[in-house]
Amino acid sequence: MIFKSTTNIDIPVKGVYQALINEANENATFIDGITGEKLTIDKLRSDTKKLAAGLIDKAEFNRGDVLAIFSPNQVDYPTVLFGTIAAGGIVTFVDSKYTVDEVIYQLKDSGAKYIVVFPSLLSKAIEAADAVNIPRSNIFLFGMKKLMKLNPIHSSNLKENYSSGTTGKNKGVETTHSNIVTNLAQIGCNNDDVNSSTIFIGVLPLHHIYSIITLIHLTFLKGASVVLMPNFEFDLPTFCKTIQDYKVNVIHFVPSIAMSLVKDPISRKYDLSSLRSCISSAAPLSKELSDSFAKRKELGYNQEGELCVRGPNVMKGYLNNKEATDAYIDNEGWFHTGDIAKGHQVSPTELESILNSHQSIDDAAVIGVYAEQEATECPAAYISLKQNVLESDQLKQEIKRYVEKRVSPYKRLSGGILFIDKIPKSSSGKILKKVLRNRIKKEHPYYRKQF
Repeated sequence: MIFKSTTNIDIPVKGVYQALINEANENATFIDGITGEKLTIDKLRSDTKKLAAGLIDKAEFNRGDVLAIFSPNQVDYPTVLFGTIAAGGIVTFVDSKYTVDEVIYQLKDSGAKYIVVFPSLLSKAIEAADAVNIPRSNIFLFGMKKLMKLNPIHSSNLKENYSSGTTGKNKGVETTHSNIVTNLAQIGCNNDDVNSSTIFIGVLPLHHIYSIITLIHLTFLKGASVVLMPNFEFDLPTFCKTIQDYKVNVIHFVPSIAMSLVKDPISRKYDLSSLRSCISSAAPLSKELSDSFAKRKELGYNQEGELCVRGPNVMKGYLNNKEATDAYIDNEGWFHTGDIAKGHQVSPTELESILNSHQSIDDAAVIGVYAEQEATECPAAYISLKQNVLESDQLKQEIKRYVEKRVSPYKRLSGGILFIDKIPKSSSGKILKKVLRNRIKKEHPYYRKQF
């Protein structure tokens, strides 16, 4: 069954620079959560034109060239993003936590010719650039600005965000001006509660398209303010203090941050009463965890099936990867999410939430392992214990019994429990299940006997 949105909106025909920079709400402000430095829309307009002029006239930047931003969250991020767009270029966002090899892969796959890098990441950028033959003269540090006039131009492709690599190598997602302008119209009609008095906190990394949309684009549209936090390592006290000091209204976070706010007593030392909206993304948020944060109404239809979406804001496809594009986007333009709507299955998130409520467990991840006797997958748990808690078979049995008391028989951890020092996660807080699936093949009794 096909469901359409209840709101019909007109999609304007314009470029992103015009839609966001030229027509931005004058109250839009970006704030560095550590230094307090502010970037107003007037300064952003001026700086983007100066940067674009410098790229074109000093760095021989051409229309359609790809520029990589390699940086944590900071107030100059939007300047480089829109300065590149104004110069007619394409932006690819590189995760600030990437290894050199991962940076090399993205630079090569995206076809990047220029890099703008945060100072502490310069050595990685140089090594990666050398490996893909990007001249060192095309590497720029944040803070370098060129002064000249510019008439903004636009390219067909706008951004190349890279997927998280859940199913394999990270894929470049080709995002067009039309995609973004459509999405701007979409979010513009559904966020009436966001205005010039709204203050966001930007803790999610800006190299993700979700963060770009919610923390930058929405700010331009509504004239809100964003307090940007560096995302090298999440620090709960700093996060809470920033919310308190700036009286933040809206947070976009991941379940691991929600868990910290619920479980860590240090969060109770700060006044977080200014918050009115908390939005979780990147990984599933369990009902138990969301209920600990706020009451939530369950929604859904009665039919079971795969959730597919279609619209002008859906990506064009995966860059240089027709096979992956065809696997997810069918010939009618439907993007197949792989998620089951109204399905009945074992939810790893549900089990992870139960495990994380155990007094000895610091963090947990649940994956499926094949059970030969049942010819199906059964849930297995990787568990990271709290400090000073010792691993033991006795503790494994205790944890198993703890889960069994709280779930139906088919949800029990019949696949086993394995201890791990730390649950692997991406920079956005998403559990790297692929890493755990590869690891369990070396550790689990069923897989060991196959080799």
